[in-house]
Parts: sequence; C-alpha cells; structure tokens
Amino acid sequence: MPTNSLSRHAVVLGAGIAGLLAACVLSDHFQSVTVIERDTLPTDPEFRSGVPQSHHVHGLLMRGLNVLERFFPGFDADLAAAGAPRVEWMIDTIQLIPTGWTPRYHSGIVTRACSRTLLESLIRRRIAALPNISFQDGSTVAGLVTNPDRSRVIGVRLQTRGGQPNDVLRADFVVDATGRGSHTQDWLLRIGYPAPDETVIDAHLGYASRFYRLPADFDPGWKALLIMPTPERPRGGVFQLIEDGLWVMTLAGTAGDYPPTDEAEMLAFAHSIPVPPLHQALALATPVTPIYGYRSTANRLHHYEALSQFPEGFAVMGDAACVFNPQYGQGMTTAALGAEVLDQCLRAGVDSLTFQQRLARSNQAAWQMAVNSDYRYPVEGKPASATTKRLHRYIDWLFVAAPSVPQVASTFLGVMHMMQPSTALFHPSLIARRLAYGLRHKPAAPPEPSVQVADAITH
Repeated sequence: MPTNSLSRHAVVLGAGIAGLLAACVLSDHFQSVTVIERDTLPTDPEFRSGVPQSHHVHGLLMRGLNVLERFFPGFDADLAAAGAPRVEWMIDTIQLIPTGWTPRYHSGIVTRACSRTLLESLIRRRIAALPNISFQDGSTVAGLVTNPDRSRVIGVRLQTRGGQPNDVLRADFVVDATGRGSHTQDWLLRIGYPAPDETVIDAHLGYASRFYRLPADFDPGWKALLIMPTPERPRGGVFQLIEDGLWVMTLAGTAGDYPPTDEAEMLAFAHSIPVPPLHQALALATPVTPIYGYRSTANRLHHYEALSQFPEGFAVMGDAACVFNPQYGQGMTTAALGAEVLDQCLRAGVDSLTFQQRLARSNQAAWQMAVNSDYRYPVEGKPASATTKRLHRYIDWLFVAAPSVPQVASTFLGVMHMMQPSTALFHPSLIARRLAYGLRHKPAAPPEPSVQVADAITH
C-alpha cells in the first residue's frame, strides 16, 4: 500500500459516501483519481437506483459530521445553506426508549438533519471541485486486473452499458466501495485468492417511508421524534424535519413485522404505535412522495482481515466490507471513519492486508453495538452468546436508569454518536450504581412507557 511520487493513478469503485470519501483521501496521495459508478450521477440532490435506501431516514452522527468538517472545511455551513436544520440532541428531540421518554436537556451533541440525497450531493460537489478527481459514470466493473504473478492489482476491467468487458483501466491502487452488492469475493476467487468468511446477523427489520409537508405554523416543540422498537413492541420509527421544510417518516418493524407500503395499511401500522405525537403530526401532514419500502437490513461482515493472502494495491471499504442494520444510523459515520483509516495507512505505507485489519478494528465497536441490539430479537445467523445475554440485562438496567440519571442518559448519547467509546457504558461509577440498585430493588419488568404529549415535551 505504499505510495510515493511515482504513484500516478487510483481508481475508486462506487460513488456513494464511502467511495467519495475514499476518493478525497486518495487525491492527497495520487496524481489522479477516477471514480467509477454504475449509475448516471445526477447534478442535483436526486434519488438514484444504486442507493435504494436513500428514500428513508438517514442519521449522520456527530462524530461523522466532525470528520466531514475536517475533510471539507465549512461543510456544516454547506448543510445549513442547503436548509438542513440544526438539531441538538436531546433538547430538539423526543425519544421513546423501552422504559419511557428520555429527558429533554442541552447535551452539546449537535448534528444536521437532512436527506441522504442532499448529503451525498454536497459531498460529491466538494469532490468534483478537486482538480485531480474525475468521474466515469454509466460504467460497470467486471473484474480485477493483476500483474503476472497475481500479487498486485494493477487495474480493473470495465463493462460499459451494453458492451463487453474488454476495456482495462490501469491503476496503481483500487478501492472497492460498491456497497452491499460488492463482487469482490468472486473477483478474488477468479485471480486465485480465497474468498473471506462472512458473518450475517439478520433481525428481519423492514422500513416504509414517506416525505411530507406540514403547515407553516406547525411547531410541536421538537424536530425529531424517535420511537425505539422492543421485542415486546417491535414497531417503531422516526418522524423528522429535514431540509427545505420537508418532514420524513420512516416506520420500522422488526422480527418480520414489516410495515406495509399500501397507504391505508401504512397509516394503520403507524396508529398501532401508541405514541400520540406521531398520530398528531400525521393528521396534519400532506404527503409529497409515494411510500417506499426497504428490507435489506441484515448486518453483514466480510472477514477480509482474516485472510492469509490479499493482493497489494487493493482495498475494500464501506458497506462492501461491513454493513450494519441501518436502524442504528451508524453506516455513514463508519464510512467516514474508514476513510480516516485509509489515509493513516497510506501515510504509514502499510500493506493492503494490514489496512483491512485496521479497518476491521475501526468497525468493531459499531458492529458490536448493532448485533448485540439485534440479538434481542429472533435472528437468522450466529446465535447470541451467554455474554451477550448478560450484557442485555445490564443494558436493560441502563434503560431503566436513563430517564432519571443524567450520567446514564448522557453516556448513552455519547456512545450512540460515537463521541465516546462503548466502554464508557461500563465506567466504574455506572457499575457501582448498578450494584447499588440491585441491592435495593427487586428485579421488575420495565414499566409501560408514558405516551402523554406533555411528558414527551416537558421532561
């Protein structure tokens, strides 16, 4: 993976967020960078078929926004100019967790709420302004090209729309950021390398989303309503203000309880969730889009880091390496952190396999957070360990404590936004609180959550 003054050309496969950020990093290490994309890229924030999940609520965590600001100084101002509202968690949000409404307070955790299409468009505009980056859209990659002994990737074989896979694009370095549909496992087999093992944990989450307009005087006292599903109440969702005064609702159902895309059935699903603020907002909302469904939500980890052999001059990033249940909003932030790892590895001159190992370590916290949460439901894949079940009992107590113990609520929030490591949930002071609670209280089932609007808004 070493680069020097002779490193001329890098190629990135995929123009999603992971690919765009990889291109940004590579532009500092190579004379030219080409981004290959199957879709025809729009000039404005528009949906494209290669990002089917972009119709749904997307959350850029505070850690991710901070990374984007480092890559693109003034990026937060770009979002503001595009109409993306500023959201300070928890004062601008109301959140229903398994034990009730979370408290409202100034947390200092600040993000921007926007659509995936706007975010990607603004990043793409920044990338396109870099003089040594070019885009080649409408092209599909059919395989990797290697040197004679197959120790290094030296390019990709292209297949233009309707053509044969004959054109070769030479490169000193290639990044696969093609997402869930990555073909790298097959490509590695073709050039004589083993395919990685794969871990899949699927809680069978499904989405249904729609965009709305609300009356100009609609002011509920919050910018985002979040309803966490539970095993006992597997339906939840988000109702959130985004750019240009639009609101988006994403309904979620876990364990195969998928929200429908028929209008009457979707509304019935929404009203089955016992949260009056959601029902009141919907009663005033005017739909401006169709209803979109999405069900490809399994956690999927390709263990490239465990391979004994891996070709030089090649890297796999983003969802092509590790994809999460999108319910937890980690994907875009994890992609940004992966771009930082790529930059560090290029500067250090480490080999490609070492990059995959460091990327896997970077992804590990988000992976554990997602799969440990999904293990609360019947999952398809590797069963939960005894350790995971013990962890669930501890997290259950944290949910009980969060509405009344500020340290618990703020630590949860910091971990969720990746501003604190997940180990912060096990700080000795929290462990001590848990032990004291266990001595004073008999175990009890979590209470039914309060559903009064006043509780949600005034706590």
